[in-house]
Amino acid sequence: MTWPILLGEGSWEELDLVQDRETPQTINEVAAGWAVRMDRGPLSADDAEALETWLAQDPRRLGALMRARALFTRTEAAWSLAPVFNRQAFAPPSPPQVTRRGMLMWGTGGAVAASVGAGVLGYGLTATTAYATTRGEMRQVPLEEGSRLTLNTLSTVRIGTYVGTRDIWLDTGEILLSLAGEHKRAYVLRVRHWRLHAASAMVFVSNLPDRPPELTVHRGAIDVIGPGSARGVRLERDCRLVLTPAAGLEQRIETVSPEQMSRELAWINGQLSFHDESLGSAVAAFTRYSERPILLRDPALAREAVSGLYAADDPAGFAQAIGTAFDVPVRVESDRIVIG
Repeated sequence: MTWPILLGEGSWEELDLVQDRETPQTINEVAAGWAVRMDRGPLSADDAEALETWLAQDPRRLGALMRARALFTRTEAAWSLAPVFNRQAFAPPSPPQVTRRGMLMWGTGGAVAASVGAGVLGYGLTATTAYATTRGEMRQVPLEEGSRLTLNTLSTVRIGTYVGTRDIWLDTGEILLSLAGEHKRAYVLRVRHWRLHAASAMVFVSNLPDRPPELTVHRGAIDVIGPGSARGVRLERDCRLVLTPAAGLEQRIETVSPEQMSRELAWINGQLSFHDESLGSAVAAFTRYSERPILLRDPALAREAVSGLYAADDPAGFAQAIGTAFDVPVRVESDRIVIG
């Protein structure tokens, strides 16, 4: 059986591929040819059919084409790089949900996946590792050259190591990223459609459900680039920014007091700090740390302001303090805490 390989501009040569003797390098070479062809424009009907048939013959081929497409996108030189993948240099990330038909559609200008399957493939473009914390858990992840990443409760991040960069995706939750100076790779923190670039900085980033992401710079400075924006904004130390796509990003930067910054990171010490916040917000914060929910029987009570420093793993103690402050009954049950 023969399959076409792209050797140069408009030049094709037939290569005899016997499936039971097909090597990973051969698969990579053919995949690189297809990646170059797809990048030049939509495939013809004949080429699309040939590619579909080639992919169907061996499950390894889809992964090879994904790698070639991703690598070509990042370096614009897939043909020269695809034959020299190194198993030791690249570890596998999590497998994306991509079909062969979906891959064909990429040739018409669709999005390009930047990761490959780990379970089926022995190597890949990146080494992607996921970290997550359970309810009430905090976790610290060491990075390169003294940098570190700290995850708050119910947080999930993915770290992908590329040839020249290290990308950190905050999928959900809250993190404190501390970068300690110059690194072999540049760090890019990704939150939804936003990109945060920093070399030496400490930044707190929140990405909670039903809220826009927000970040506070505790040390150094970071560059923030929004969705589809070529021009970013620099966020300096002691500044906070809520990441919404509305215009006027620079005007939305606010200065944060040392007391506010200290309260923001109270969770590092297993505490929750409130200052004139609504009781409803405080109760919602405790819900992220404890399996036992706090219920407010009187909706008007939720609008009352509360202040204080509380242990994040002691919702009963918090409820008792609220009961004393507002002179309302508190009932601590096995599966919930009722105030009022």
